[in-house]
Amino acid sequence: MIFADFSQCFSLTTSLSILYAFAIFALAYLVYLFLLFAARKLKRKQGLWAKFSEELRYPVLFLLLEIAAIFSIQILNLPVFLEKKCEHAVNILIIATIGWFVAGITRAFYRSFVEKTAGATSLDIGRRTLLTQVLFLYRLVIFVILAVTAAAILLTFPYIKTVGLGILGSAGIAGIVLGIAAKPILLNIMVGFQIAFTKIIKIGDAIYVENEFARVETIHLTRIVVRTWDQRRIVIPISYFIDKPFQNWDLNSSELLAYVFLYCDYTAPVQAIRKKAEELIMNHPKWNGKVWNVQVTDTTEQTMQVRIAASANDASAMLDLRASLRESLIDFLQKEYPSALPRVRNYQMIEKNV
Repeated sequence: MIFADFSQCFSLTTSLSILYAFAIFALAYLVYLFLLFAARKLKRKQGLWAKFSEELRYPVLFLLLEIAAIFSIQILNLPVFLEKKCEHAVNILIIATIGWFVAGITRAFYRSFVEKTAGATSLDIGRRTLLTQVLFLYRLVIFVILAVTAAAILLTFPYIKTVGLGILGSAGIAGIVLGIAAKPILLNIMVGFQIAFTKIIKIGDAIYVENEFARVETIHLTRIVVRTWDQRRIVIPISYFIDKPFQNWDLNSSELLAYVFLYCDYTAPVQAIRKKAEELIMNHPKWNGKVWNVQVTDTTEQTMQVRIAASANDASAMLDLRASLRESLIDFLQKEYPSALPRVRNYQMIEKNV
């Protein structure tokens, strides 16, 4: 009879504990719904709040549920061994969620900044420079958040914590080993800082690297991805741009000269070519209205070299302008002055005829 009463009392206590635990989780979810409602009201007034509500929605929910789990563990009166295991698991989840929360705040600010600088063209060098610097700092902060979060989680395990303290105690050898192991990472991070803040390369820059014309698509902590004219991607280590020379066509200004070389016979009418080039350049939409000229820049035994140059606002316009001028001038010579095209003369036959 006494055993039955005890069993009934124990069952009642357990049921009440479970009920209280469910109530705590329900309260946590109600708090989440209230915060979500408030965020949706606030984001109508400020665009940044929209980013916060998107990025922090799930981290806040998980954090509230994890706090509820901590209180529930205390209420349920679990065995000591099981209670410690559950508390350890919840602590790990809380650390991970806090890292997620901080990363979400960082990402919200970054997305807001990117939206404000969206639509930057190749002419907006200042905006592209700032975007490059912010992107590098954003990725560096995310990397640091992940590293700190992972380290904090590992330190919750007693064995790993003891090993870590032992390593710190022998910091001489450990420091050398870790320094050698981390050298490539630290080198790339330092190179990334140098690239971002000395402005030698920016997102959207037109560069000539590894015998390829390409545009900088994105800059990571350890690599740079460039996009070629035929939509291929080349992944280049970030340290490459410090160790080796490369051409940056947008370093200080995006303006470039489009140039075309014609190899003509000595009978070619230079004045007629100059007049036609002027007509083509003046009417071309990619010419920026600043510079153009036509000059005979070289001569050989059989041909003369005529260079046509015209200025354009950026690399894409320059390439289009150059191709268009080349095609139109070749067509002009073929139709109007076919004798001006390069010819190979047989001087022995000429001497015999003479």
